[in-house]
Amino acid sequence: MSRGELDPATLERLGAQLPDLRSRLDKTNALSPDLISVNFAPRSNVPIAAVCLSDAAHTLHGVGYALFECLAHGVFYREVAQPPNEMAAIYYERYYVDDAALRLYSAGEHVANALIFMLGVTQKQLRPYRKNRTSQQGAVGRFLADRRRDLPLSRSIGQLARSPDWRAAMTYRNEWVHEQPPTVQGLGIVYHRRRRWRSGADRSLYLGIGGGDSPKYTTTKLIQTVRGALDGILRVLDYAVMHYDTVLEARGIRRRRAGMQDGE
Repeated sequence: MSRGELDPATLERLGAQLPDLRSRLDKTNALSPDLISVNFAPRSNVPIAAVCLSDAAHTLHGVGYALFECLAHGVFYREVAQPPNEMAAIYYERYYVDDAALRLYSAGEHVANALIFMLGVTQKQLRPYRKNRTSQQGAVGRFLADRRRDLPLSRSIGQLARSPDWRAAMTYRNEWVHEQPPTVQGLGIVYHRRRRWRSGADRSLYLGIGGGDSPKYTTTKLIQTVRGALDGILRVLDYAVMHYDTVLEARGIRRRRAGMQDGE
């Protein structure tokens, strides 16, 4: 175990800093693709959206767990461990916030696939919106903004795409995956991937030895960013589930807390 125990009051305080993820799991777990399929044609993809929404909710529940452990490790190594260990606090904060950022991106892809299935979007329709985009969520977001902008769901996706926290979290995730692992303050000397020789004012070249480079991030800011991004995508998930309910109701399916039922 990478941290010791925290008292119940501290655990409760940390948990209160995170959004309600249990209720989202309950709502998506109540979506049965088998029962939904009864009311749709055999070749319909609409029931598959239930699985995607459940995948998204479970992934976001993982984001919540990662953020909780991020906070808990910070508290343990700064306030409980003897002697306090700031570097260990930052190391584990970074470890868990990395995990959360990666899961955020994954959840976005699950939601995007849910929208494709529930709205009946074809790959041909999406093709013009895939230019310069590798993610499913980017293409689906642009498609909805162009073709279905009247939907509250589409507006929530637009708000997420413009969110500074979401954009920063996705930039961090992309750096983590495709470039040098992002450098974080408090973990010792770091070096960026660059040439070490520099040009002076008189165009001469000089080489500084030692000291490293300035880290790009702090865990304090990263935690704040990922927390804000989580709030944003949870709003999108909520709107996606609500829209799916309208799709199901049009086929005579009413949802209840414990599962699905036909008719009233």
